[in-house]
Amino acid sequence: MKLHHYLIAFLGAPFLVSFFTRDSTILGMSVFITLIFFWVKTRSQQSQTGGGEKEHGSLSSPQKPRLSLPSIIAGVLGIGFLGVIIVVIPEFNVYRNLTDGFSAFNQGNCREAVRKFDMITPAWGFVNPKAQTVSLLRQECTAFIKGTDAEDSGRFGFALAAYIDFSALYPNSSLNNFVPTKIAVLFGRVSIKELATNEVCDRVALLGESDLLPRSQDQIPEVYYYCGQTYEAASDFENSAVMYYAVISKYPNHYLSTNARDGFARVEIELAKRNGAASIAQPQESGIAPFGVSVYIVRNDSPERIQIILRGPTVIVDEIAECKTCTKFESQPNYCPDKGSIGRYTLKPGNYDVVVKSVGESKVKPYQGSWTFRSGSEYSECFYIIVSK
Repeated sequence: MKLHHYLIAFLGAPFLVSFFTRDSTILGMSVFITLIFFWVKTRSQQSQTGGGEKEHGSLSSPQKPRLSLPSIIAGVLGIGFLGVIIVVIPEFNVYRNLTDGFSAFNQGNCREAVRKFDMITPAWGFVNPKAQTVSLLRQECTAFIKGTDAEDSGRFGFALAAYIDFSALYPNSSLNNFVPTKIAVLFGRVSIKELATNEVCDRVALLGESDLLPRSQDQIPEVYYYCGQTYEAASDFENSAVMYYAVISKYPNHYLSTNARDGFARVEIELAKRNGAASIAQPQESGIAPFGVSVYIVRNDSPERIQIILRGPTVIVDEIAECKTCTKFESQPNYCPDKGSIGRYTLKPGNYDVVVKSVGESKVKPYQGSWTFRSGSEYSECFYIIVSK
């Protein structure tokens, strides 16, 4: 057997294994075994030639060639290494793709992680013990990639919604370490008004409860406000009112609070008209007020908390506490009970749209009207509940 045959047998298969697995350990061991083999072979040849010289002229019968021990060893090892190629390489490929996939996942590179996970095919029917983990990580990456794909295609609102969904669905994923940075990039690329799409606004409660925003105290009220505009533009006045009211109730000192108050009054008036709220007459003048202003005094003589909405030259959104000693009436009372809490409002004179409604649990129909407040005049009235028979 020629020298190059031995080299191929001993080093060919290990070289292939090392190449595909990126592991030089097998190749190093094979080189070591090869050196030992050649030492054994050299010693064997020396022992065969050192037994003395044959006599000249003597006849000898031809001997059948026989395999030497080193040749047998080389053949066995060659077959063994061929088995390594057939069996071990696929398993090492599984291991390599697992390792590369985990590494890409931990770096937030989900596209590469999924590509590596998709290359994993169990060899020889063996069950991959990491199969369940790979399946879970692939699911997480699929959800995470929705955000990155949307961002790459310029759908920034959809990207923000996808990142919000991801954090809610996979709160324990290590990919959450990358979500705040992704969201900060979105807020740096486009305005909050552009990010306040229907997809984001439908998830604004989740966003408000999270720690995903870089400047939460400033940005959350802005998201609420622009979501109010988004819903209002779509004539979804119920959700628009919720968004505007979140700003004025939770963030009364925010710079958008005044705008949110006007937006809330505007959509509540539209809601009252759409829902056919009963008309309420202009209150009578009850006194005088300083010149240049009007004064409106309201007493709540009902057992329900009420909300007063005035929209005109001045915008008023206020609540008056319930009267705990008041009751509901079965018919129109002759006079106001004068037991409840009072709201007093100084207004700029002019025309106003008005909505008065209960904010308690009972289904009390709201009232709406269009009034005119004159300069130097005071107006007062009381509200109570009449139960329909």
